[in-house]
Amino acid sequence: MLSRRIKLFRIRFFDTAWHSEISSSAERTIARLSELCAPVFTPPQTDRFLIESRDFSTLFHDEDNPLRPLAQKWRVSFGHFDPASSRWRCVTSSCRG
Repeated sequence: MLSRRIKLFRIRFFDTAWHSEISSSAERTIARLSELCAPVFTPPQTDRFLIESRDFSTLFHDEDNPLRPLAQKWRVSFGHFDPASSRWRCVTSSCRG
């Protein structure tokens, strides 16, 4: 398209009905074709997943906490984490690569 000496470009496409667009720019026509061919996805608005900061020590001291087994599994699998840090990080020599 860019190598031709065409002055007008016409795009016909079907959305819910047939549409036609005319452009004098090959670059704009290519950009519009890219827009039309891009998948349309709108993520649903939901409060299903909420992110909250928590103190890691509560996972180990509260036996009824549903996340306690996950935290114990992580600690056994990867070593020991530093609770002073906001992130879990490995502090054993075997984890430092």
